Amino acid sequence: MKNQFVLNCLTFTGLLLLFSCNNDNKLDKKKVKIITPSSIKTDIKSTDDTLQHYYKLLMENKIEQIHPNHFINATQNYLLFYRKYPNDSFAPVCLDKAQQLYTQQKKYALALKYTDTLLKHYPNYKDNPTLLVNAGSICDAILNDRKKTQYYYQKLITQYPSIDKETKEMVEFRLKHIDLSFDEMIKLQSKK
Repeated sequence: MKNQFVLNCLTFTGLLLLFSCNNDNKLDKKKVKIITPSSIKTDIKSTDDTLQHYYKLLMENKIEQIHPNHFINATQNYLLFYRKYPNDSFAPVCLDKAQQLYTQQKKYALALKYTDTLLKHYPNYKDNPTLLVNAGSICDAILNDRKKTQYYYQKLITQYPSIDKETKEMVEFRLKHIDLSFDEMIKLQSKK
C-alpha cells in the first residue's frame, strides 16, 4: 500500500514535469530571436533613441538621472555587435560608443579597456586621436596615473604628429611636466 502511494506520487510528479517541459518548449520556440547584424543594429538604434530621449529630459531638468539599465542595455548591444561581427565596419563605432558610456558612468577601467581594444584592433579608426586624448585625460585628471597618461599622450604624438596645434601643444606641455601631479601642472600653466 505504501509502495503504491509512492509510485502514484512519482508518476504524478513525472507527468507534471513532462507537461510543464512540453509547454516550456512551445514557449521557447516562440521566443527564439535570430541574431543578425541588422537585428542588432535595430536594437542599437532603439537603445540610442531611448538614451537620446532621456538625455533631452535630463537637460530640460525633467528627470534627475537616467536609469542605469538604459546604459547597461546600450553597452550590451554595442559589445554584442563587436563580439559577433568584429570585421564589420560598424564594430569600432560600437566599441567607441561603449567606452563613451562607461566614461559617462565613471566606470573608467572599463572605458580604458574598450579604448585599448579599439586602438589595438582598429588602428585606422578615424577617432583614435580623440580616444587617446580622452584616455590620457582620464588617467591624468581622474585616476592620477602619470604612467598611463604618458603612455596615451606619447602614443598620440608618435602616431598622429599632424593633430591640431592646440591639442599638440597641450599634450607636449603635459609630457614635459609629467613629473607634476595634474593639479600642480594646472597651477604651473596658470602662472604663464
